[in-house]
Amino acid sequence: MKVLQVGDIAGVGFKLNTALNARQGIEAHILVCAGGDRFYPGQEADTVRQIPCRSRLSNLRLYKSLLGARREYDVYHGHSLMAPMLLASCRPFVAHFHGSDIRQVAGSQTPMGMALRRAMRSAGHVIHSTVELGPMIQALGVDEDRLSWLPNPIDTVRFTPGRCEVDLRQGSEFVVFLPQPLVEVRRSHLLFEAFCRVATRRPEIRLSWIAHPGTIARNHQMQDLLEKAGVAHQATRLDPIPPVAMVDHYRAADAVADWFNADLPAISQTAMEAMACERPVIMSLPADPSDYLNSSGALPGNSSELIEASLERLVDDPPLRVQMGRTHREWVCNHHDMTRVGQQLAAIYESLKETSH
Repeated sequence: MKVLQVGDIAGVGFKLNTALNARQGIEAHILVCAGGDRFYPGQEADTVRQIPCRSRLSNLRLYKSLLGARREYDVYHGHSLMAPMLLASCRPFVAHFHGSDIRQVAGSQTPMGMALRRAMRSAGHVIHSTVELGPMIQALGVDEDRLSWLPNPIDTVRFTPGRCEVDLRQGSEFVVFLPQPLVEVRRSHLLFEAFCRVATRRPEIRLSWIAHPGTIARNHQMQDLLEKAGVAHQATRLDPIPPVAMVDHYRAADAVADWFNADLPAISQTAMEAMACERPVIMSLPADPSDYLNSSGALPGNSSELIEASLERLVDDPPLRVQMGRTHREWVCNHHDMTRVGQQLAAIYESLKETSH
C-alpha cells in the first residue's frame, strides 16, 4: 500500500511517516512546505518531498506537486489546513486535525472554515489528535463511524532517560523547564507568577524558558514580571532550541511545565517527550477523574496556586520525582509510542482502502 501525507503539524507527520515505513507492506511519503529545521531527525530523505517555505507561493508549488501525484497512491492523508487540497481528485483521503484548526477555524464562516468543513465531510475518514476534538468535529457534520482519535506519536526510543550535554542548573539545586512559546491559550503566565512566589522563598530553584520569536511582547512581559519580583537572576532565558536538541534539555531539567489552561485541559508533545525522558510534568488536568490524562501521573497546573504547590512538592521530594518519571514513561509508552500509533493508523488506512473499492 502506497500512502502520501500532505503537510505536517509539530513533527507529527514526519513521525507517522517513519512509523509507517517501518511496517511491512507500506510505502509512505510526505509532501510538506516547511523550513529545514522542521525536518524530523532520522527521517529517510527519499520518503520526504520538502518544498522550501519562502512565501505564500510555496503552497501553490506544493499544490502543483500534489496534483501531479493524483492516482499514484492508494491513500492520501491531509494534515490540518492542507486537508482541503485533497478534494482535487485525491481519493480516498484521510483528514487529520490537531487543535486550533477545529477550535478556531473549522466552525467559522471564512473561506478556510468552509473548506475545512467540506474536506471533513468528503473524507473517507477523519482523525483528531486530542480527545476533546471529537465532539466538536461531530457537531460539524462528521459521523462517529468515520471518526477516530489517533494519539500524537512519541519516539520512545529517542526520548529516553540518560546523560545530557546541557547544563540548565547553573549552580541551582532544582530547575524547571518551560519549552513552549508563551501564547495566550497556554496561559504560561500562571507558571511565571507561581515561580516568582516560590523563588522569593527558595533561592535554590531556577526557571529555564525559551524566548520564541513569535511571542516577543509576551516574552518582555514575563521578563518584566521576573525583574519586578526580584528573581530574574534565578531564571534563564534561552534561544529557540532545534528539535534534535530537545532531548538533552528535558534530561537536564528536574521538572517540565507546559499548558496551564484549566478551561481546555490538554497535553503537548513537548510534555510527552519530557515524560518519555522520565521527567516529572506539571500541566492542567481535566476535572473528570476517568479522563486518560489523569492517569499520566502529572501534577496539577490548573491555576497559579496549584502550580506553586506542585513546584514545592517536587523541590522537597526527590523520590517523588523519580516515581513520577517512571509512571510518566510507562504511560507514554502505553498510549503514544510511535510504533503503536503507526499500527493504529495502518489499520485505518486498510479499512479505508477496502471500503473505497
